[in-house]
Amino acid sequence: MIVLNEEGGGLVEVSSWDELFERPHYKSDVDPKQVKLKDIIGVYTLNPKHKCGLSNCHTPHHKGYIASFDCGSETNIGHVCGSKYLEGVSFETAKRDFKRRSNAVRYRENLSEVMHQLDGRMAQINDIWMGQTGAEKRQGFVHGWMTTGFDQTTVNRLLERSKRGESVIYQSKTITDEDEKDIAELVGGGSSFSNEAVGVISGIRAVKDYKRLRLILQEQLYSQMLAFSQLDIESLTFDDLSRWSKWANKIEHRLAEAKEINEECGRFLRQDNIQLIQASKHLL
Repeated sequence: MIVLNEEGGGLVEVSSWDELFERPHYKSDVDPKQVKLKDIIGVYTLNPKHKCGLSNCHTPHHKGYIASFDCGSETNIGHVCGSKYLEGVSFETAKRDFKRRSNAVRYRENLSEVMHQLDGRMAQINDIWMGQTGAEKRQGFVHGWMTTGFDQTTVNRLLERSKRGESVIYQSKTITDEDEKDIAELVGGGSSFSNEAVGVISGIRAVKDYKRLRLILQEQLYSQMLAFSQLDIESLTFDDLSRWSKWANKIEHRLAEAKEINEECGRFLRQDNIQLIQASKHLL
C-alpha cells in the first residue's frame, strides 16, 4: 500500500506499483545530481520488490518513499538510499514533514468521525451515569457503606482486599480427622489447622475504584466532549490535533472501564453481599 499526501492535504492510497507508475509526473530514472529534492509526498510498503528510481541506485526494494523534485518529476526511493544518495539533512527533514502532514490528515479524519458520533456518545454517558442502575447512585451507595455503613476496621480490610483482588473469605478450621492430618503433612502443611472458604465478596474491585466513576464519566468524557463540540477541527494546530486525537482514542476504553466499575458496584451492593461482609467481618 502506498499513501500519498497530495498538495491539497488529503491522503491518497495507491495499492500497486502500476498505479504509481501511471502518475503523470512519475519517472523511473532520476539523476539525484541533476535535481533537488522538493518534498516527500508518499510512503509505501509493496510486494514484489521494485528497483529504486534513482539512476545511481536502482536497488530492488519494497519499502520506501515517493519523492518530488524541483523539476516537477516524482520517483520512488528506498528507505535507505534516500539518505545515502540525496542530501541527508534535507531528506530526513522531508520525511519528518511528510509524517507530520500525514498524521495531521489522519487526526482530522479521526476527530471528524468522533464529532459525528458525539451526540450519541454523550447520551450514552448520561445513561450510564444517571440511568435506573446509574453510576451516580451506585457510587453514592458504595461511598455510604465505605464511610458510615461499615466500621473503620472493616473498611480498611476491604480496601486491602480490593487492592490485592482478594475476594474469598476463609476461616481457620481445626483438623480432627487423622487422614486429613496425614494429607496436610504430606503437602508440607505440618499444622493441625486448615483454611476453609466460607464465602466470596462480590464486586470487591468497587471498593477501591468506585470514586473513579465520576472522574471517568463526568470529567474525562462528558466535560471534555462539551469542550470538543465547540472546536473547529480544520483550524486546530498540529499539537492540538495530536492531543485531541489521543483523548478520542481513549473514549472506548474509558467507557468500557466505567461500565465495568459500575457493574462491580452493583454486585457489591447486593443485599446478600452486604450481609456476608457484616457477618464475616471478623474473618476479613
